[in-house]
Amino acid sequence: MIKTLQFWWQKVTSALSGADVAKEQQSRYNALLGADPKKVISAITAYNAGRLAELALIIEEYELRDDKMRTCSKKLRASVARCDYSILKRKGYEGDKRAELHAEILQRFWSGVKATSRFKQDECGGFALLVKQMMEAESMGFTVHEIIWRILGNGELAAEFIKIPLWHFENKTGKLRFLETTSETDGIEMKEGEWLVSTGDGIGIAASICACLKRCTLGDWAVFCERCGMPFFIGKTNAGYQTKQWNNLNAALAAIGRDARLLVDKATEIQAIQTGGNGNQPYSPLVEWADRAISSLYRGADLSTMSGEAQATGASLQGDEMGIIEQDACQRLSETLHEKVEKFVIRFVTGDTEPLARIKIEPMKKPNIETEIKIDRHLIGCGAKLSKAEALARYGRSEASGEKDEPMEIAKKEKTGNEE
Repeated sequence: MIKTLQFWWQKVTSALSGADVAKEQQSRYNALLGADPKKVISAITAYNAGRLAELALIIEEYELRDDKMRTCSKKLRASVARCDYSILKRKGYEGDKRAELHAEILQRFWSGVKATSRFKQDECGGFALLVKQMMEAESMGFTVHEIIWRILGNGELAAEFIKIPLWHFENKTGKLRFLETTSETDGIEMKEGEWLVSTGDGIGIAASICACLKRCTLGDWAVFCERCGMPFFIGKTNAGYQTKQWNNLNAALAAIGRDARLLVDKATEIQAIQTGGNGNQPYSPLVEWADRAISSLYRGADLSTMSGEAQATGASLQGDEMGIIEQDACQRLSETLHEKVEKFVIRFVTGDTEPLARIKIEPMKKPNIETEIKIDRHLIGCGAKLSKAEALARYGRSEASGEKDEPMEIAKKEKTGNEE
């Protein structure tokens, strides 16, 4: 007997048809047109009231167009997407056969998972892509996937996670609801088993303010360079207006190719009214401030402009801060996948309401070689016998083999003897 899905509402097809996707894709617009601080603040206000679309579009555009937001957001997502995962049995059930069964089911499920995007269907991948897409919630506050289920021949489940853009959802009731079209204002309920909603800190909200101020500053800077980057030419002559000599000088000024020019008689005096300082303009410091603020939001402490010993300390601090962000993200994603996916998989396959195993995304460990060597030396000094093979593997080295592969210790002795 073929096993069927237990609930009629579990998704087997996408909520957005191909025609809907094509129509929306062809009607896309640039959300940054006229995106001054007032518009961004208005979008944030609407976002807090549950209308997510406008700010979601603005953040996505900034992450495509602003160099710092694009780089930092990509690094944040990639740093977690490259983390490995393991399936752990619940504490106290390590020797339980039921826990072993649950762990095997979940291991097979996650190893065969697929991920893609409804509006970028050429983007296909497995678990790493799913995690990378879920990490968008750190920027936008939410990421939503459709879950398309498929029953395997052995009675277990396989799933495809399809990312749907955030502007297809609203949060006016405190819980996301799906908007079938972007023109709607009230969404429909998102039922358990159909959707995977990931949450994050929404740091792109603050970053969008910085990016907006940076964009305005760069615009003003470009105008300043256009107007003041070239000298202002003044021609002086005693010739009368529209005389041959006057016209010749006017033509000479025009030939220089500069729109900003004056032609006056020698008795005329022109005085410039300075509205700002003559020193460094404020544009560069404002742009640098915005870049540093965006970097701090996405990547932790940003001390990159410091030098010398302070810079080395700052680099360590920045690494520590980024480690905290990655650990928090890994824990959040692990809990989300367990609560919203694994419980359903185990209940469907085995009938058990509580899984005795769960996924854990492991943060990347950054080994400190100098510390590792000190520890090894200390242990050897205490009489400990360390595995040679494990030590070589830990340091990324291999033992010499073959006649032409001379051991390093022999080469070292010969070199010492030659020097003597």
